[in-house]
Amino acid sequence: PATVERAGPEPTSVAGDSGPAEPRSDDERAGRQLMAQGSPAGAIVAFRQWAYQCPDDPIAHLQLGVALDQEGEGTKARRAYRASLAALDRCDLDELAAGLEGYGVAELRTLLVARSGAAIAAPTADVVVVR
Repeated sequence: PATVERAGPEPTSVAGDSGPAEPRSDDERAGRQLMAQGSPAGAIVAFRQWAYQCPDDPIAHLQLGVALDQEGEGTKARRAYRASLAALDRCDLDELAAGLEGYGVAELRTLLVARSGAAIAAPTADVVVVR
């Protein structure tokens, strides 16, 4: 799969744990606190509940994927990243961009594609058929 390069260390959370963005739900707050305490297993429960309550919030699914990855649950993490990618197409992009704390929506999409293992279909005009 493709890798996404970004200057500096890779965050364990897209919305920084000490950043200015306020958590949007108690489940997000609990999950972020548990991740900061080094308890991804506990965070999975909170992030899963957040994603269930807010299915159109790509960050909820992304945070669940990060926690699952840290627990070694790669298959479940990829499923969460794919759900995040789908939610990205349903959410208010302006509102999302305001909460990304320095990340762009296109950068988030690239990260999600890379982590989900999703294939990006080539435009039909670029497809060449060889017989």
